[in-house]
Amino acid sequence: MITLNFTGNVGRDADIKEVAGKQVVKFAVAAKQGKDEPAIWVNCDYWTQSKVGNDIKKGTQIAVVGQ
Repeated sequence: MITLNFTGNVGRDADIKEVAGKQVVKFAVAAKQGKDEPAIWVNCDYWTQSKVGNDIKKGTQIAVVGQ
């Protein structure tokens, strides 16, 4: 299993859907590699029962830990 841990900026407001009583939050994060290197875009899906998706807005810096 691969575990990812990175920080970056959200590229657009989160797309929020309800599936089987859970909230599915989809968003993309631009993770910087370093000076003079292009950012890596990572598409994320977050399954939750909380309403955290409303806080994920374009430009927000976010830390992501997942599998």
